[in-house]
Order: sequence, then structure tokens, then C-alpha cells
Amino acid sequence: MDVNKIHSDNPKFKMIMISLDFKGLLNTRVKRFVQKHNITVDVFLLDDERPIMELILELEPDWIGAIPSTAFYKNGKKLLFHQGFLNQYELEDLTDDFL
Repeated sequence: MDVNKIHSDNPKFKMIMISLDFKGLLNTRVKRFVQKHNITVDVFLLDDERPIMELILELEPDWIGAIPSTAFYKNGKKLLFHQGFLNQYELEDLTDDFL
């Protein structure tokens, strides 16, 4: 959220989050997580009935399923897909590189 605050006035920046949790966990797990962590960006639940491995391969063919993962897109083109955790400073550096 700190990285989002830094860039919130930049029209070239938009942070969103996508949950891969099952639809049945929306009210119990996803909403509670969003509230507990004071998440203020748009959060989407990937509501797709296909097997998770099929979705993973569609999103990123080299993705091993690590969560969290971070993707950077610009004008609909994927710039980077990072598997695993990024700390605030790593995320800031990457964001600055792509803006």
C-alpha cells in the first residue's frame, strides 16, 4: 500500500490485486484479508472454473504457482512477471523502472 500511495497521483500507475482463492472463500477469507491489511486498491477475485494449473499457464507459462507473484503491464503488454515476495523497496525500484 505504501508503493501505491507514492504513485497514487501518477496517471500512468494503477495497482490492482487479484485473488486466486476459490469463489466460496470470498466472504470468509478474501474480504477479511482485505480489511485486516487495509488494502485500498481494487481487488478482483479470479472467478474461473478451469483447473488452476490451466490458469497458471495462461497467465505466465513459466509460473510455478508461487504466491504472491507480481506482474507489470504497460499498454496491455507484460513487462515483467516476478514469482514470490517483493519487499517494499524492491517493488518501489521495479515500479520506478517501468514508469
